[in-house]
Amino acid sequence: MARPRSLRPLTKKPNISSQVEAMVRALGRPEPGLLEAALEGVDAKRAMDRALLCAADMLVEQAFAICLEAHAVWQRCSTAQRAHLRGFSVPLLGLAAEQALCLERTYSEYARLEGERLNAGSRLRDLFDRNILLSTQARMVLEKVNGEAAAVREEIALSEAPGNSFALAQALHRVAHIGYALLRSASPAVRGRAKLYGLDEAFLDGLASAGAELVNLEEKAGDASSVQAKKAQLERAQVATFILIRQISEAFEAAGQIDPKIGPLPPVAPKLDPEPSRAGGHGQKPRTAPYREPSGTMVSPTATKVVSPALPLRVVEPSIHLSETRLSKTVRT
Repeated sequence: MARPRSLRPLTKKPNISSQVEAMVRALGRPEPGLLEAALEGVDAKRAMDRALLCAADMLVEQAFAICLEAHAVWQRCSTAQRAHLRGFSVPLLGLAAEQALCLERTYSEYARLEGERLNAGSRLRDLFDRNILLSTQARMVLEKVNGEAAAVREEIALSEAPGNSFALAQALHRVAHIGYALLRSASPAVRGRAKLYGLDEAFLDGLASAGAELVNLEEKAGDASSVQAKKAQLERAQVATFILIRQISEAFEAAGQIDPKIGPLPPVAPKLDPEPSRAGGHGQKPRTAPYREPSGTMVSPTATKVVSPALPLRVVEPSIHLSETRLSKTVRT
C-alpha cells in the first residue's frame, strides 16, 4: 500500500516572518473581540470553500506580502489619500497580521504532528517484522538455556508471537521476564548454559525496550485525535486569515479606483466572491456613462439604439431557361 505523501515544508522569504512580527509590535495588539466582529455575518461555509483552495503555506506567504505592502502604502499615503481608504484601518491591518502569524504557527504544529504520526506508522511496520524474528530467536535461546524444566518450557510455549503490536509487545516482555528468572536460577547448569548461548541482561533489556517501543509507536500511529484537532484549528486560522487579507485588498482596490496613486496590493487567490461579468466581455464592466463612438457620435448606454433599415440588395441569378422565361429574384436583407 502506498504511503501517504508527507506535507510540504513551509517555505517563505528570509526574515519575512520577523518583519511581520515587528510590524505587529509597532501597531499594537488588537483589542479583544475584533476578530469575532470582523467574521460575524460572513458565510462561513462559502469562505471556507474558497480559503481551503489555497494551501496553508501559500496563504501564509500571500498574507505576509499583503500586510507588509499595505503597511508601506499606508505610511506613504497623504491625509487625503488615507481618507479614500474606507474599509481599511490600522487595527484591521494589525488583526490580519496577527492572524497570519497564528496561521504560520498552527501550520507548523500541524505539519509536525502529522509527520510524527506518519513516521510512527512507517517505523511500526518496519519494527513489527523485525521484532517477530527477535521474539522467535529469544524463545529458541530460552529453550536451550532452560533444558528439561517442564514449568518454564510450558511458559515459553505460551509466548507464541501474536499478530498485532500490543500483543507482540506483551510477548516480548514475557520472554524477557522468563530470561531474567533463568539468569537468577540456583542451578549451576542453567547459569552455565546461559553463558554458552548468550543469554545475558543486555539481551533481555533489549527485548523489553523493543516491546516498549512498539507500544509507543502504536499509540502515536493509531491516535489521530490530536492531529484532527490541530487540523480543525488550522482550517479556522486559514478562513480567518483569508477573509481579513481579502478585506484589506478590496479596500485598497476600491481606493485605487478613486485615486490611482494609491497602488494596488498583491492579489489574493482565490477571490472571495468571483462572479462572471454581466457585460458579456472578458472581465469588462458595462458602461454606465455616455461615451463617444469612433464616428464621433455621443452614445448613452441607457438609450435605445435605433438601427436604420438596410437598403435592399438586388441579387440576380444566372439566367435559367424555363419555358423560355427568365427568372429573377430580389432578396431583401
